Amino acid sequence: MKNSYSNIFTLNKKILKKTINNLNNNEVVGLPTETVYGLGGNAYSKESVEKIYRLKGRPKSNPLIIHYYNLKEISRDININQNFKKLYKHLCPGPVTF
Repeated sequence: MKNSYSNIFTLNKKILKKTINNLNNNEVVGLPTETVYGLGGNAYSKESVEKIYRLKGRPKSNPLIIHYYNLKEISRDININQNFKKLYKHLCPGPVTF
C-alpha cells in the first residue's frame, strides 16, 4: 500500500536536522512510536505545549509526558531523592513511567 501522506519521511540526517530545527522553533512534529505516531514538541516552550493540547483536543487537566535522556537531564526539572534513584536503577531501562 502506498503511503498517502506526503509529509511522512524516512529517517536520515537531513530529516533529523529538520525535525530538530522545528522543535527548536516551537513547532510540533509527528514521531513514530512502537504502535502509533505521537506528537512531540519542546516541553520548555509554552507555545509548543499549547499546540499539542490544541491538536490533540486534550484537556489542560490531563498532563503531557516528558521524556528524558538520562538522570542528569531529569535533574534540571526535579529534585531526585535516594528512593527515586533506587527505583530508577532497578527498573530502567524498561517500560516504566515515573
